[in-house]
Amino acid sequence: LDTAVNLTGYKFYFTLKKQRTDLDNAAVATIDWTTHSSPTTGKTILLVPSSATTSLKAGQYYFDIQWKTPDLTVRTLVSGICEILEQVTIRTT
Repeated sequence: LDTAVNLTGYKFYFTLKKQRTDLDNAAVATIDWTTHSSPTTGKTILLVPSSATTSLKAGQYYFDIQWKTPDLTVRTLVSGICEILEQVTIRTT
């Protein structure tokens, strides 16, 4: 989009699945949000808390991000593969 979309009233959905064809209720992580960093200039931030990923095994997962407009239109904005990496660093100091 070349023009910023006013995100006031928009809801966003992040879904992460082990298999693309898994049902939504089988997703390994989901995040919904309606608070945006600058809604009138079209800016929002997806924050993924560590609690959403700590139980995930290393490997490839499928994700998408959708929005739902105030008139209830749903659109997929981006989708792809997310790779969860195995922890390497063990030291804490």
